[in-house]
Amino acid sequence: MGYWDYEVISLTHGTLGWHKGEINRKDLEAVLDDKGRQGFDLVHMWLDQKLHKEKDGHVLIFKRWIPD
Repeated sequence: MGYWDYEVISLTHGTLGWHKGEINRKDLEAVLDDKGRQGFDLVHMWLDQKLHKEKDGHVLIFKRWIPD
């Protein structure tokens, strides 16, 4: 039957394309390309989130289908 596999990534200041209040498009595209090669689709993005016990930033949720 199969199942969905999810992955959550946070883009925080200085990592994965978030720097000085701006997103570095090339770094973000690199992350999206990498996730796409792994079979993930971007499901949703929340901007400027307060993250529990982490630096504040953006949250990206990916999913991919895993067949049995």
